[in-house]
Amino acid sequence: MTSGLFIDPTTLPSDAGGAVQLLFLLLVYGKILMDSSSMISEGSELLLLVPSLAGVVGSVVLPVLGAVPDGAIVLFSGMGDNAQEELTVGVGALAGSTIMLLTIPWCLSIIGGRVNLDPVSGEALYKRPSGASKNWSKVPTKWHMKYNGIGILPPVRMAAVIMLWSAANFLIIQIPAFVYAADVSTAALAEDERPWAGLGLATTALSFVLYLLYQWRTANSDELKNDKIAEITLKNISRGKLSLLGALGPEFEEAIREHHALRRCSWRGRRESSEGMETDASAALPLAIEYGSLADDSRDLRPLKASVMERLVFICRPFFHRYDWDMTGTLDRGEIWQLFADLGEAPGPEEFRELWEEYDRDGDGQLNFQEFLDLVIDHAMSVLHEGHHHERRSSWRGEEGAGRKQAGPVHKVEAEAEEEEEEEEIPEDLKDLPWETQQSRLMRRAFYMMAEGTLLILVFADPLIGVLSEVGARTGIPAFYVSFVLSPLVSNGAEVLAAYSYAQKKSSKTISISLATLMGAAVMNATFVLFIFLLLIYVKRLAWTFSAETVAILFVQIVVGLLAFSKSQSLWHALFILFLYPVSLVLVYVMENIFGFD
Repeated sequence: MTSGLFIDPTTLPSDAGGAVQLLFLLLVYGKILMDSSSMISEGSELLLLVPSLAGVVGSVVLPVLGAVPDGAIVLFSGMGDNAQEELTVGVGALAGSTIMLLTIPWCLSIIGGRVNLDPVSGEALYKRPSGASKNWSKVPTKWHMKYNGIGILPPVRMAAVIMLWSAANFLIIQIPAFVYAADVSTAALAEDERPWAGLGLATTALSFVLYLLYQWRTANSDELKNDKIAEITLKNISRGKLSLLGALGPEFEEAIREHHALRRCSWRGRRESSEGMETDASAALPLAIEYGSLADDSRDLRPLKASVMERLVFICRPFFHRYDWDMTGTLDRGEIWQLFADLGEAPGPEEFRELWEEYDRDGDGQLNFQEFLDLVIDHAMSVLHEGHHHERRSSWRGEEGAGRKQAGPVHKVEAEAEEEEEEEEIPEDLKDLPWETQQSRLMRRAFYMMAEGTLLILVFADPLIGVLSEVGARTGIPAFYVSFVLSPLVSNGAEVLAAYSYAQKKSSKTISISLATLMGAAVMNATFVLFIFLLLIYVKRLAWTFSAETVAILFVQIVVGLLAFSKSQSLWHALFILFLYPVSLVLVYVMENIFGFD
């Protein structure tokens, strides 16, 4: 169903010149859809940096938009006059996407995220063992198939459970396909399968809704989602797309509001007590417990929530290590100033002098990471406090604490040092703008990127299907195999790169993000994309003649899902999982050409 706006690949010459033209069309359409998929991915990631939208984006928008490319290929493969034949391109995209995501990037994640495994327990050593030598490193110095690998955390196992549960949707249509396999015609098979396709529509729709509801309900408590937001924040600050306050400004402002509310509550309580009145402290108690009492205008206040503090540490630590060339754990005044500039938060000379004098507590001209973190928080709070309340910076720290050196750190945070980030060239973008403007610009840019990417996919998916079908016809290779190999490169290239990038951080959290994201994509294929497929089967009265392909999908999902329940995976596991990709293709070929399936 190629639009008249595009070249019909069937009209191209059958000689070598026509083959070159066909290849050119394949590369152009493929590149456009690949870039479109990346735009959708990057746009939705930017929305994660808007706190008011992060919950719905992480739980609903990201999973749905990530499945749009595969869904579009499946949809348009069944919209033409020759839908039954071209639908093989769609099932190739569905099978290829699911199997590729669970094999190749999974293998790359194990290789990129590998650390040393304990020879006795087999557990991944992300932390220094007791009694380890000074030269110990979690990064392997030599390749070892058995003792290099990754650790598997509980969130990955939960993702595996959900993936295996969603895979059962394929059985709703596949079991009847086995039963009615003896039908003499495709039309008769389609009629027999149609009620089961309708039932499959209901189960896939229900599974899709339940999955999104689960994602929504766990959005605020899901540690992996919070870690992913921190990773995206760090990446965008490193690239100069926004400043620290541009990313965390709303959380800092919320802390200011709660701080003032608690001060008013504390002042009102003291006044009522002095007047001999009973004080109802029930409203103030939760805040007092979380942030500390203000009975003495305490400066030892904890104004930031634990999740925000963790993000702040995660973001600031790589920047700190970038300038700590001698690995002493301290930076001098000039390095701290440059570090502030990298974060997009350079204070004025006078404010920086005051901050430095206050936080260089021992007067040695150096700040350690904890002192630097306190300085960052003080600066951020003062910027917001003065900008919205026109008060002196000292008022945030308390009247009694103004102008004094504090005896200890305001925010005591214990966190592991992450590996040093690769330094990137930082272009000027949004980080010099006020944080409110940064947030609005982020939303505008994110929606633009997602809308443009989705539109391009809807426009170019149909021409790509025509080209893939013609490639199969001219080479004599069934369109399923062409689509199986090529479609995932177009629609899921961004996921492959993102999974490997996360894994290279070599932490238990980032490898969990990588693997859980891959299984989440498989869940969307078994719900959202399969729903589109069954809708075509039901509405257009098509036959489900893809038993071999379905068996291959279920085989890979079950094997990888079961492996996810192990406590660790070594390089042997990586090699085995990678091997599943060609095995699945061989399985389809054998079932179709030797055992006569489909």
